[in-house]
Amino acid sequence: MQELSWNDFLEMFRFLFEEMGFKKVAEDLWNWEHRSILAESPEFRIRFLENKGDLCVEIAPLTEPENWIRIEQFRDFLTNVPRVDKQDMLALAAFIKSKYHRIARALAGEEYVSRTKPAYERYLWSQSKQVLADRPPPDPPGFSRW
Repeated sequence: MQELSWNDFLEMFRFLFEEMGFKKVAEDLWNWEHRSILAESPEFRIRFLENKGDLCVEIAPLTEPENWIRIEQFRDFLTNVPRVDKQDMLALAAFIKSKYHRIARALAGEEYVSRTKPAYERYLWSQSKQVLADRPPPDPPGFSRW
């Protein structure tokens, strides 16, 4: 699979600026390996990141602007269906476009504080418990595989 360039990555999310009212708030281009763009709409914040070729999209409510949530985790939470296409940016852009108003509603002020945040934290807790349940049991003390 061909790696996505920074410009192609940003192009996938151009609709946020053209159709959804997002405005660029900050841009950090430390070097060719590390860069980020922070944008904000009247509903929520979004951050586009690149770290040594790894691309990431995160969202945050306006009420807690530093509480960043990876969009693929939030997608899985909202749809209650874990996906295998975690890093498929085209699928993530399509999800944001098709569910924009649902995302905005979930991240809105009192709705976020009273309902979404507690439910999302429970979701993350259940996911971490599942990861632990999938691990093999630890070796007994004194046991050596060598």
